Amino acid sequence: MLAESEDLPPQDWGGCRVGLIRKAGSHPSVAGLSDNEISPLSRNDRPLSFRTNVRNLKAYSGVDPLGRLNPLCISPKLGGEVFKHLTCSKETNMHRLLLCLLLAFAFFLTAQAQPGKPQIRKLGTIDCDLVETTPIVFQNRLYRFEYVRKNYKPNTTGDSYFHFIDVETGKPTASFAEGFNLGCANVDKNTVYVYGVKGWGTTKIYQFQSKDLNEWTSAMVLEKPNWEIFNTSVCRGPNGYTMAIEFRADKEECGVPFTIRFATSKNLKTWELLPADRIFTKDRYSSCPTLRFLDGMYYMIYDEELPGPTYEPYLIRSKDLIQWESSPFNPFMVHSETEDKQIANPNLTTEQVEHIKNSVNINNADTDLCEYNGKTVIYYCWGNQQGIEFLAEAAYDGPMEKLLKGFFPE
Repeated sequence: MLAESEDLPPQDWGGCRVGLIRKAGSHPSVAGLSDNEISPLSRNDRPLSFRTNVRNLKAYSGVDPLGRLNPLCISPKLGGEVFKHLTCSKETNMHRLLLCLLLAFAFFLTAQAQPGKPQIRKLGTIDCDLVETTPIVFQNRLYRFEYVRKNYKPNTTGDSYFHFIDVETGKPTASFAEGFNLGCANVDKNTVYVYGVKGWGTTKIYQFQSKDLNEWTSAMVLEKPNWEIFNTSVCRGPNGYTMAIEFRADKEECGVPFTIRFATSKNLKTWELLPADRIFTKDRYSSCPTLRFLDGMYYMIYDEELPGPTYEPYLIRSKDLIQWESSPFNPFMVHSETEDKQIANPNLTTEQVEHIKNSVNINNADTDLCEYNGKTVIYYCWGNQQGIEFLAEAAYDGPMEKLLKGFFPE
């Protein structure tokens, strides 16, 4: 049989017997064995070892951050030479061997379409240099909250700010929250609430509220000295409202940055940080939370750092914000050179289209979503994770509850 990894036994994927082998100084590589085409190592005839160097490939199978065999751990070569190993007898037809290779790689590249996994349709890029956004439904209209950065080309104010876009008309509301960053939005009854930080990685969270998207009042609602606070997300909880907070602090409190803590409120005005055991997670990078609450369960999308590195959204859930279950269908979405770079906005200029076409893409991040007219609206960004980023949209043809619960099959 195939030489097995010390970590995981072989598994059957798409008719191939697949296991993991480690090479010193490298991440796991894939070994494939077809029952008909590739001989077991125990045969008496002398086996031939066929190696394909994948140091420049965009995909190879490995172990995801949760310790599971996952064909969507996508990476180039890391810290040593990584090879795909196929072992066959002298009699093996080389054409069949190459076909086996092609089928294996085709399987890895299409592994997102796992049976039973809710199918998210990527619609393409709608803007450049926009990242943190939130879709909301207010007065029966779909809006997109946008945090507009200083480097956004149409921004001539010299500072960051927030506004909303009427998705149907494309028209922006009046801007507000000048100098604020990393916002999120939610609707409660007839009021829109927006949360953000003044600066980048500061100690205070501010809330803005409006009943018409034009007149806004603001207040500081939570302060945590010695923290650097970034993205937030707010939803209704079991006893009021719950906020997820991405932060960075000393190693004892934060572990490996970035990390996510939680706060609650009865009235959306006074917020209280929950005990330190309500956390995700101190052992590795976890950022950009989007929090929802359904039928006694919190569902959270966050950004996971994978080998490469690449950054993909993962979906987890918890009853108590302490013990977390990861979806067996993770990642929630996977970055794609073709799907992400589709043009979904006909008003983009030729220069912007070329910029999209030629930019590096290693992530899907800052995912947020809402339900509108029975379907789920999804916004996310893609880019190089270092400031060159693009806003894109996706959709799920069903309600948000069905989407989130569908990632956790019974």
